[in-house]
Amino acid sequence: MTKLPALQDLYYFTLVAQMGSLTRAADQLDMSTAALSKAMKRLEDNHDVRLFKRSARAIVLTEAGQRLRQHSQAMLERWHQCQQELTELSEEIAGTVVINSSAALAGQLIVPLLPALKHQYPKLVIDLRLDDRYIDLKQGEVDLLIRVGLLNDEEIIARPLMPLDMIYGASPAYLAGKDAITAPQDLKHHATIGFRLPASNQLMPYQFQQANHLFSIELQHDVIVNSPDVIQSLVLADQGIGLLGRHLAQSLIDRGELIPVLADWMPQHERGIFLCYLDRQWMPKKMLAVVEFLLEKLSG
Repeated sequence: MTKLPALQDLYYFTLVAQMGSLTRAADQLDMSTAALSKAMKRLEDNHDVRLFKRSARAIVLTEAGQRLRQHSQAMLERWHQCQQELTELSEEIAGTVVINSSAALAGQLIVPLLPALKHQYPKLVIDLRLDDRYIDLKQGEVDLLIRVGLLNDEEIIARPLMPLDMIYGASPAYLAGKDAITAPQDLKHHATIGFRLPASNQLMPYQFQQANHLFSIELQHDVIVNSPDVIQSLVLADQGIGLLGRHLAQSLIDRGELIPVLADWMPQHERGIFLCYLDRQWMPKKMLAVVEFLLEKLSG
């Protein structure tokens, strides 16, 4: 009868397979290369197969090694899930939840809610990481992601928080003395600021709507950035016309620091703000608490 491998040996194996090196894996585990090699030999002897092809440069998995890696990763993930479930049965909502968001969205949506969230869950810690770049939730460094637009990934659940109305705007100083902007084509005679979407690295088109017809125009932007915060800064610095979310711009409009342009041409609810997380069978209690709190406060 084949002897069942220890979970620890399977963990060692998956790390060696991932790093492609016994030495690097041993350093990561803070153990000797000889001890790690002995554990791998134990696995091979238990199953009477070779798991690795060893060379001077790297370790390559055999077919048996590839199959074991696939199954061992699934087993370790289930064991980790089991540990978390058992722990949370006897624990209140506590620990750290990592939320990634752009600085603009965090400042407007998340930060104002933190006192109420902390009051409701005193032992909960929110690790708020501000970044406009594409973040891969599968890497496991982030629990929740707040973004504009949907992520094209079937393994990610995207819960709508709110629709996002966009506006084009400029500062009063920039518009002073210039011809009125009455149609989208007029923008070709103005300085415009382009927005490069961090997730796709594509330029966001300047889109407009007339009746039920949605269309975009091509512009030679004077500046292109990948941060809504920087667009707002450039607009307020009299550098041209930029595309802003109304949730960010309304206070500027109210104070007279920003003037909307082509408001009658703007598409309505063309985009949305979403709360994203990995689709999995079981969600930690602390994450579920934060998800339900944000949905209640922002989309309720």
